[in-house]
Amino acid sequence: MQITFKDRKNANEELMQAVTTQMIELMSTAGTKWTMPFASTGRLPVNSVTGKEYSGNNLFLLMLGTNDAEFAGFQQWKSVGATVKKGEKGHIVTRPRMVKDKDDPNKRILTGFSLAYVFGRSQVDNAPEPIYKDERTDLTQAIRNADVYFQNVNADIRENDGGRACYVPDSDFVSMPPRAAFSATATSTATECYYGTLAHELVHWTGNKTRLKRFNVQEFTKEFRSYEELVAELGSCFLCVKLGISSEPRDDHATYLNGWISNLKDDPEVLWKAARDACKAVDFLDKLQHPAAIAA
Repeated sequence: MQITFKDRKNANEELMQAVTTQMIELMSTAGTKWTMPFASTGRLPVNSVTGKEYSGNNLFLLMLGTNDAEFAGFQQWKSVGATVKKGEKGHIVTRPRMVKDKDDPNKRILTGFSLAYVFGRSQVDNAPEPIYKDERTDLTQAIRNADVYFQNVNADIRENDGGRACYVPDSDFVSMPPRAAFSATATSTATECYYGTLAHELVHWTGNKTRLKRFNVQEFTKEFRSYEELVAELGSCFLCVKLGISSEPRDDHATYLNGWISNLKDDPEVLWKAARDACKAVDFLDKLQHPAAIAA
């Protein structure tokens, strides 16, 4: 995302507000058909020089409003012989600010974030060999990969009689309609719709008190449910892009959409917190995979 700051001292706040405003506009315009506007590249953003995937806020920022999937800083591109094209504007990312703990010199404490700029592969000349090749995994292979991925999670997934998909925290299982209950849409196959829904519910599953402890609350308030649905929607989108499958807006968007818009207007930081929790959820699911679980 590219914005111009009015006051560098308040750049973090301005960035949060700008991104949140854009998301509110997208939600309001698309209504219940709104979906996360991230899947244009079909790939998660990666640093073209280091090969590392971006995460947290940066994963969110670099998937919003750009068709590039590979990025690097100005000096990073320069170090591999590439040059940023004249007039190109960088995409904002955040960097953690860390200081040494006074009581433990081996420990570092996060004190906040600073802003930096990266440039996409399309914005530079003489870029090295891309990390992502032109050949994308075809849908048949992507479905096989998704099947293996979700099996490796080893969650308790129970087929219901055609009711709605949901995660049951108290009993710690995911309830899913049979695959035959899912229909193809204009942009997704029936199988993709099934896996997109399963991804959403498994993001919920990661929040259990025995895992990432997002559900470690006194009661499931309306506000908490709304927030948790935003985490699951972000996480399922990240995961679907990672696996190369298309995700569809969920039928229950109407239930939560107004709550999301209201929460974001009240507190722009909600979006950032949800994005971080979503990334943690996908990271948790990734760690359950065997080394060769996903085909190259």
